[in-house]
Amino acid sequence: MSEAQLSRDQVKDYLKNLSLLDAAALVKELEQELGVSAAAPIAVAAAGGGAAAAAPAAVEQDEFTVMLTGSGEKKIQVI
Repeated sequence: MSEAQLSRDQVKDYLKNLSLLDAAALVKELEQELGVSAAAPIAVAAAGGGAAAAAPAAVEQDEFTVMLTGSGEKKIQVI
């Protein structure tokens, strides 16, 4: 590491000015150099973290079919 230290604000400013291609290349280089994956924290967060991360995450239903079978004045509240 060089003698000159960069502040966090300087690093943030540098990253803000990178193109998407340069940022993606930097992420890949850092993953290889540090032996990590940027996707790992996302997987842990999705699984709920902690002990829940060891168990496979259950698939949540994200699509539903709504059928209004009767008429009434509060259809919107039912949905």
